[in-house]
Amino acid sequence: MRRKIGTALDAGLYQRARDLARRQGVRTNVVIEDALRRYLAGHLAGASAVAETRGTYKVSRRALWLVLQDDLYGPE
Repeated sequence: MRRKIGTALDAGLYQRARDLARRQGVRTNVVIEDALRRYLAGHLAGASAVAETRGTYKVSRRALWLVLQDDLYGPE
């Protein structure tokens, strides 16, 4: 589903987007959508799993420390 929005852009930035759209033979909104997708993907890829799940599982500091000290690859 597409949603129409209104926003204000720096004039120079908008002109660069328009120029790129013309060179690629696409509409300006395609360039802007692509840029937004790439921006969001970059931020989501760099997100920390710890930060994203903070507070979802309560565990004491001591219990966490014990888990982190465990040798996952050592002999059992």
